Amino acid sequence: MILRTIVLAVAIAFTVNVAKATPIKRASKYIGFGERSHTYELKRILGVNPRRVAWCGYFVSHVLKLKKPIGRARDFLRIGRKVKLPKRGDIMIFSRGRSRWAGHVGFYMGTTYIKGRKFYKILGGNQNNYVNIIEYPASRLLGIRRYKTA
Repeated sequence: MILRTIVLAVAIAFTVNVAKATPIKRASKYIGFGERSHTYELKRILGVNPRRVAWCGYFVSHVLKLKKPIGRARDFLRIGRKVKLPKRGDIMIFSRGRSRWAGHVGFYMGTTYIKGRKFYKILGGNQNNYVNIIEYPASRLLGIRRYKTA
């Protein structure tokens, strides 16, 4: 009976911690997942085959627990609240190439300067085909959104 009570208490504590986890904590547990090395797992959580589609938006949608996934990165410019100064965990949307529709989306982790140029450290999916943290040039930033999760 005591063992059962302890197991139940641990299960409840785990459930509460997962429910209260920030987007950064939820996203971080996937760091290192690649579209080739973790195809099955990513396909299961994203609802799409990561080898066939640009999946950064699907990853952010999964982390934010959106009921309807957003596939296109630039569509994230319409959710949450627009902010000027980023906080850790904010959604950042970037341009990709010269396209008016293509983009990239991920979570803000920090700011750094490389050879005098400003970069944002972004935790996201489909970054060189993996979930990881990499730097994006500030010059490509389209917008910053703050989204409250459940």
